[in-house]
Amino acid sequence: MYLQAIYLDYATDSSCLSYARALATLLRAELIVGYAPPHGGCMTDEEVETARVRILDAVSDGASGDQSFCVRIARHGSIGWPTVGGIIVSNHCERHPTLPLWRPSSETTIRNAKAPILIPFGNKPELERGYLWGVSLAYRIKVSVVFYHTTWPRDGVTSERGEEHWHSGAEEVARRAEKGDRERGVASEPIVERAGSVREGVHQMALYRRASCIVAQQDANVISGGYHDELIRYGHLVPLVLLPKGGV
Repeated sequence: MYLQAIYLDYATDSSCLSYARALATLLRAELIVGYAPPHGGCMTDEEVETARVRILDAVSDGASGDQSFCVRIARHGSIGWPTVGGIIVSNHCERHPTLPLWRPSSETTIRNAKAPILIPFGNKPELERGYLWGVSLAYRIKVSVVFYHTTWPRDGVTSERGEEHWHSGAEEVARRAEKGDRERGVASEPIVERAGSVREGVHQMALYRRASCIVAQQDANVISGGYHDELIRYGHLVPLVLLPKGGV
């Protein structure tokens, strides 16, 4: 996982500052806080300096002595984040075309930092990069992984055990994911169950396992209406990491 920085848009997500700061410390990454004038306005030199001092004070307050951070001010337009090498922390941005988006939800700081990472998976091997990103994250922060799959009942199968209702192709995806875990030395556990919906199953399992976060990749073949959209639309009690459609 190529990671250099944690990005935060102070204008829209100042409430996520302490979370972003803690995440940068956990991942040993630089914290970059950006600010652009709202509504497409333009700032004077005095306004730029005032904003810089105000944000530097906020970022410095509570930061550890060895934490690396900087502030970027856009006089007008947008901040212009790099397209690779970072994670955006935001509760307002719904997705980003190239960068992973970390949504803290209602949390103001990282909790359960050593709890497992929950990675939902389906039957599409082309989403494998998302699973590998989640495993790389788990390796980086030294936690285990829970691979989670919810499936529909199979015709003619009466068992309530989720393993008896594997969705076509999902079992192969799980084997490939577990192989990636072993190669990286990350402990993993596959869980298959029947749930009312994917969103419901993912949320309940994340809470049950006290997951540190949920890592899910968007499907490039789904324009809208996938379970990722449901996870965003209906909220989540566990932080959600949404990977871009093109992988990372």
